[in-house]
Amino acid sequence: MVHQYLVTEPLKALENLDFELPVVRDPRSDSYLRQEQRGLLIGPYETEGAETCFADGVPWSFDQELLEPDIDRLMPWLERCGERLPLFAEAGIRRVVAGPITHLPDGGFLLGPAPGLVNHWLACGSSIGISQGAGAGRYLAQWMVHGDCEIDTAPFDPRRFGPWSCGDYARAKGIEEYQHMYAPVLPGEHRPAGRPVRTSPLYRKLTERGAHHTEIFGWERPTWFDHDGYREEWSFRRNNTFTAVAAECRAVMEGVGVMDMSSFAKFMVQGEGARAHLEHILANDMPERDGGIALAHFLSGNGRILGEVTVTRLAADRYYVLGGAGSELRDLDNLHNGAPEGGVHIENITDGFGVLVVAGPRSRDLLQGLCDDP
Repeated sequence: MVHQYLVTEPLKALENLDFELPVVRDPRSDSYLRQEQRGLLIGPYETEGAETCFADGVPWSFDQELLEPDIDRLMPWLERCGERLPLFAEAGIRRVVAGPITHLPDGGFLLGPAPGLVNHWLACGSSIGISQGAGAGRYLAQWMVHGDCEIDTAPFDPRRFGPWSCGDYARAKGIEEYQHMYAPVLPGEHRPAGRPVRTSPLYRKLTERGAHHTEIFGWERPTWFDHDGYREEWSFRRNNTFTAVAAECRAVMEGVGVMDMSSFAKFMVQGEGARAHLEHILANDMPERDGGIALAHFLSGNGRILGEVTVTRLAADRYYVLGGAGSELRDLDNLHNGAPEGGVHIENITDGFGVLVVAGPRSRDLLQGLCDDP
């Protein structure tokens, strides 16, 4: 993203201060303000018309250069800054600075192991790195040295994004995130830019029947069905979807429901060493018979839970592993962790298979109508 800020001429009101003004973040003008020597520094975040740069990657020759400023683009937000801080409205402009700033699709940053690589680490992508640097360095050092750190790393783990998150999606989401820098994210709110990316074969059919979707690891996952033609109104309190969701829950509790959970991560682990490997990396014994299912967990060296999966035995040397959608690449790395050179083959089959969940007291009746055997 292209971000701009301006620095004012020295202000008499600041000349005799014996303290530095605090940093101010103002959601109304979508700007931050702070003292810069005896002047002010103002940095607006445009809520529309934001521009990107380096869509094909930053040139290796680009080091500390700046971009061409365009102050006219900032005028609506600068006017609001002047209303909020009359001192700024009276100031002259000394210089305008424009430069690149990273904005990831979820507003976070990348800190941790690169997916699919051994001993390759990332520490990048931060849009407010000056406030995150010390903690990021601490936890990355712990992670690199000990293989784990003292907090949950999922919110900034690079493996929360996959190949689907590049290109047009990254650009659309980066713009959306930049333009909402000062906007609150309400419970249940999932913004639309760049979507859909990953859909199951049932996506269109469910949408036609009124399904509203959330995004999980790029997947469109149904959350509720609208039969009355109204739009969800996000809120910190119980919102207008409560009645519809309650009816769906009641239908499942008293009858039967079918849920499309094709976004789940799916892996095939097979080979003569498959069972021994899974029992080595997971905190549970594997099923003893074909068709048996076991719930198991990946653990860190200090016993912290890294992930939860179900393992279905298809044969003595073949196991189907099912995990959460958001942990697909983390689970894949954990499955490969310590795998012997031969005897175990691990394959990510997420995009090749769907998952339907049948739940409710009438589940058996529904399935019996589809099967010849009892």
